[in-house]
Amino acid sequence: MKKSIIILTITFISLWGCSTSSDQADKAQASIDTVLYDNRLPEQPTKTVINFLTWYKDNYESISSIQLIIWGNDDTTIPYSVDTIGTKEYLDYFNKSGFVSDKYIRDWTDYFSERQQYFEENLEYDGPPSGFEFDFVLLTQEYDKTLAAIDNPKLINIEIKESRAIVKIDIMKRLSFTLTKSTDRWLIDHIDNLGLE
Repeated sequence: MKKSIIILTITFISLWGCSTSSDQADKAQASIDTVLYDNRLPEQPTKTVINFLTWYKDNYESISSIQLIIWGNDDTTIPYSVDTIGTKEYLDYFNKSGFVSDKYIRDWTDYFSERQQYFEENLEYDGPPSGFEFDFVLLTQEYDKTLAAIDNPKLINIEIKESRAIVKIDIMKRLSFTLTKSTDRWLIDHIDNLGLE
């Protein structure tokens, strides 16, 4: 009798343990879903990233139509140069979105300046202009597939320490977003492409 009570007790504890870990997994998934999609949590850095990517997809056509490079069309004797008016318009678009920080804008302003200096020192006349052969947000040449994957993002990891956060998202490409908290909002400072890993 004692043996059967002990066996029953062990069985009950084992089943309870399985049920608990399953419940915990469900709760963990639910908390990820909440962070990603709950509009009541606008302060969450993950929500900022998801909203930014959705904004980018919705505005992609307008943003991608902005001219960033001056070239001679059919005249291959005119070397490439950075279109400073176009790059300012491009960055203004992001600045007005409310998702990026001053640092994000400064870093891309510096990038475009460095590209102009490169073109002055290394004349290019045809082919993709060096440094402009990928999407600057999605950091890939496969922007169409990556844009489509924005509708089903997967949260890889999130680290928050005081007013700084790193959010890693999988949207066909793995992207890492560095954010800082400004008053009551999280703003994107930088995006890295982590590849396919």
